[in-house]
Amino acid sequence: MIAVQSLWTRTPQWRLSRGQLLLQTLTLCALRRHFDFVELVSDECGILIADRLRWNYDSFRTDLEFIPDEIAHIWAAGKLVAQRIQSEPYAHIDNDFVLLDPLPAACRQAPVFAQGKDEPAYYLNPHHAAVFALAGLPRGAVGYNAGIIGGTDLRALHGYCDYAYGLMEKCASYGNGTVASIIVEQAGFGHYMRAIRCPVVELIPLPLSASNGDFSHCRFSHLWAWTKRQATWQAKVERRMIEEFPAEYARFNAGYAKLGDVLAHPRRVHVKRAMGLPNGTLNGRPTSTPTPAHETTPHLSRVR
Repeated sequence: MIAVQSLWTRTPQWRLSRGQLLLQTLTLCALRRHFDFVELVSDECGILIADRLRWNYDSFRTDLEFIPDEIAHIWAAGKLVAQRIQSEPYAHIDNDFVLLDPLPAACRQAPVFAQGKDEPAYYLNPHHAAVFALAGLPRGAVGYNAGIIGGTDLRALHGYCDYAYGLMEKCASYGNGTVASIIVEQAGFGHYMRAIRCPVVELIPLPLSASNGDFSHCRFSHLWAWTKRQATWQAKVERRMIEEFPAEYARFNAGYAKLGDVLAHPRRVHVKRAMGLPNGTLNGRPTSTPTPAHETTPHLSRVR
């Protein structure tokens, strides 16, 4: 099983900040302890950031550059494309999910696994009824937190990605991309897996799955929503980097000081010209040829 992360800078929901990039650096450092192969799926600006920060991924892809602008506000589209292009068992780990211990064998061997069921109350919020209506999802759909998601059954996982991507296209007119992302990605996942009768192994069952912070006893931390922007948690991330990954921390600080052109023109910098590298290389390693999103996400029959 390989580890996959995605970084989609073209969505307006993404903001370049030191705290967020340092957190992703920590998640990468933790993954390198437990996986032999870690891939980053991003866009041109994201690959430029990865090069400046000297992120030590084994593979870099720019498939997210081709997601249509019509759904750019729905940030989960980047995660779906990153998963849909995989050709071997994988674990997709969010940039704010720190895997401090190895992924248990029950998850590595599972056809499908996810972080765990979410609190039902979120999906019953009356303000979110419009998304369910646009997507055609039943209001009682069980949502799974997707801080980490994957498995060995690529047919089931690819089918979910195609299904959820189609739901996002239906929700393109809904303005709140975060609400649309969470409902389509997480409730859509639960609904699809139930429809095809595929059991889901949970890494962190409720009530911990919906907790936000440091799971000290199980060594998996998902700093979702506002937590990652709080000074207290950013200080914890900083301290862990200093204590456990000092070389990577020094490299991060040196690279972050060189992100001026990305800050000034985050959507205009041509990645290969800015890096001064020949086509198809990054940090001396080859990059894959990107495939337009409409070719990586062929729509299969919809789940009713």
